[in-house]
Amino acid sequence: MTVLSLCAAGKPKSLGLVSSASVSDSDHYVNLSEKSVAEGGTGVSEADDLEGSRKGFGSGYGQSRWAAEYLVRQAGKRCLKGAIIRPAYVTGDPKARSKNVSCPMPSKPL
Repeated sequence: MTVLSLCAAGKPKSLGLVSSASVSDSDHYVNLSEKSVAEGGTGVSEADDLEGSRKGFGSGYGQSRWAAEYLVRQAGKRCLKGAIIRPAYVTGDPKARSKNVSCPMPSKPL
């Protein structure tokens, strides 16, 4: 049984999908964001359907995040309640000073 099937079975349930900013990591969205900001905008709208990222990912990770979000958005059109949470970076514990070494964000105590 998939998570979407589980949410649809019996009493309706809400779904929170934790995705990634990698879903918009394509040339299309980099260019769209830069153009928006240059014209005084704030970047890509949250209402964007992300079809611009359907192709052109540099990795399978971004592609898998796009596919997962697509499936959840389609289920949302069929009455699934929920949200897509898209954090930009997830890092380690600032007190222990541990983090993903491939993450470009500095680790500093809060």
